[in-house]
Formats: sequence, C-alpha cells, structure tokens
Amino acid sequence: MTQRMSQDQEIDIIHRVLENHTAAEDAVFVAQMELELWKNLRTKAERMTNPEEPPEDETPYVKGARDVSLLFRATPIPDESLLNQMREMLEIQKKSREAVRRRGGPGEILRYCQEAHNLAAEFTNTMVVDPDLKGGEPCIRGLRITVFDILELLAQGRSAEQILEQESSLKETDIADCVQFAIRMGQFLDRATGV
Repeated sequence: MTQRMSQDQEIDIIHRVLENHTAAEDAVFVAQMELELWKNLRTKAERMTNPEEPPEDETPYVKGARDVSLLFRATPIPDESLLNQMREMLEIQKKSREAVRRRGGPGEILRYCQEAHNLAAEFTNTMVVDPDLKGGEPCIRGLRITVFDILELLAQGRSAEQILEQESSLKETDIADCVQFAIRMGQFLDRATGV
C-alpha cells in the first residue's frame, strides 16, 4: 500500500514539472520562430523540414518539439545577400540554443512533450489534446484551461477551493487529476535523469 504524499511534496513535484515544462515550451516556441525565419530566408526549405510525413494526429506542441530536433541537425549556409537579415536570425538562434540547453537537448524536449500527451490520454475523463486548442497542450475537458495553468495556480499556493471559485467550469476531480498528472510527469523526469 502506497503512502499518500504530503502537500509540500506534491508542490515540490509541481514546481519541478513546471520548470521543465517552461523550458521545453520556450525551446519549442523559439525553434518554431527560427524555422519560420529560415524558411523565409531560404528557398530550399526541405533542409529544415522532416523528410518523413508527420503523423496525422501530431499536435503543434509535439510538432514544435520535433522542429527543435530538426533545427539542431540542420547546418544551413546563408546567401551573401541575406547577411543583413542574419542579425535577427542569430539572436533567435542564441535564444533557441539557450532554451534547449535548459531542457537538456532537443531529443529530451520531444520526449517530454510526447510523454505529456501520452499521459494526458490516460486521464480521458479530464484531459483533452486538441491541435486547435491552446497549441495542442493538454487541456481540461476541452476548455481553454491547460493542465499546466492549474499546476501554476497550485504552485502559487492556491487551494483547490480557491481555484474552483475562480474557475467555475472546473470540478474538484479535475484538480486532483492535474496533481496526479504532475506526480506521473515527475516520475518520468526522475527516470529520464536517472534519479
């Protein structure tokens, strides 16, 4: 029989999951910007895109993580005529690499995002992943509230009662499932880092 975690332990796990999620989100966003800019600068966009067709059900969130991986495999050479535009490119590239370093590498970002989706699929009564909703992040029952929004409120010290007061469309089970989601994501992070 497993012993229930204390609230402090749960909050510690939530903080760690949020920190990893923020780093992954930053890397995905910046990498998408970088890819888009490269596509605008270059006519041969195939150097920056996956030769294989992505899965039909791939959400923007997971696609962004895949793009991070592709970015780091690509070694494009700018045309001389594009050097003025490269200043912006280099700044974005710097931010992208920093975001990826924070998360441990492009492969880790992809695994993190896929794990979040796989895990959300297990909470079928609570969580939905829809490419048209909040960039494909796991959301509560199709609402415009992500699982990570709820975790953020809990990390700020809000009680379940306060969150339910603030968001009347939520149920108590939604919040409990978000905590369980964080605990499972925490276990995934432990396995990934060998803790």
